[in-house]
Amino acid sequence: MKRAVTFFLICLGLGSHSHAELVITELMAISDGVLIDRDGEVSDWIEIANTSNEAIDLSGYALTDDSELLGKWLFPNGHVLESGEYLIVFASGKDQRGLLDRELHTNFKLSGDGEFLALVEPDEETITHAFDPGYPEQRKGISYGVDVETGEAHYFDDATPGNANGSGVLGFTAEPEFSFTRGFHSEPFELVLTCATEGARIRYTTNGGVPSLLTARTYSEPIVIDKTTTLRANASKGGLQTSKLVTHTFIFVDDVLQQKDVSPPGAHWDTEMDPEVVNDTDQTWSVAEGLTSIPTLSVVAKDADLFGSDGIYK
Repeated sequence: MKRAVTFFLICLGLGSHSHAELVITELMAISDGVLIDRDGEVSDWIEIANTSNEAIDLSGYALTDDSELLGKWLFPNGHVLESGEYLIVFASGKDQRGLLDRELHTNFKLSGDGEFLALVEPDEETITHAFDPGYPEQRKGISYGVDVETGEAHYFDDATPGNANGSGVLGFTAEPEFSFTRGFHSEPFELVLTCATEGARIRYTTNGGVPSLLTARTYSEPIVIDKTTTLRANASKGGLQTSKLVTHTFIFVDDVLQQKDVSPPGAHWDTEMDPEVVNDTDQTWSVAEGLTSIPTLSVVAKDADLFGSDGIYK
């Protein structure tokens, strides 16, 4: 759910045995809209926590994504972060340094590929906390940060800007790899799925659905592909984030030529190959050759997303 940020300081409630005073506890470099700014825009964001037992005046402190320019963006004078409180700073490039009645925006954005990020003391030389040489590659809607008790970095499925981080994972499972490429095929084959993450479990579907524990099959042996098939697979391993979803559509031309109409009653579209074209014995060209010679795109989506009232084809 999108939510506008109207204030920045929220109680943290950390114990006195925390390992640092000011910590970059969470960031999102590829935002999915968990926070929107007062302009109604979605931006990257950085969360800072004061884990000490005293208030800290942020006057002159800096945030930077450049190890050669430690004073890249300065906090405004008089901005005090109380003990056990969080501060959200948008990394939007808008360069706003307003006090509590305005939002804070850095003059840089965060890279989804990973980069150096540091909180620097007013001398512009001493680094209070940093991801050095950089935080790792990021994914949309997944935040990254540290456990203030252990200092260990994690990815978080559920971003918590302005609140304590929940449980996270250490990294991502590698994507499944397919032994045959998507596209047109004329002969049956055995598809082998592998994953570079040792011990990962691969799950797959052939009905267009997203694989999950309840809806997918667990891969254990080569899969016979002998007809037009859309196969979607991901991989998972305990302690790691589930891999990206990989989708391959294997198209058998003979199946396409014999494709029947399965559209619902009253639909203004149908799925049948025109029998007058397919069964025309006088034509001097091959329908099969024609199908395989033109650019082809496979779109895998719910029926409603394609043919519904708000679908692509309506």
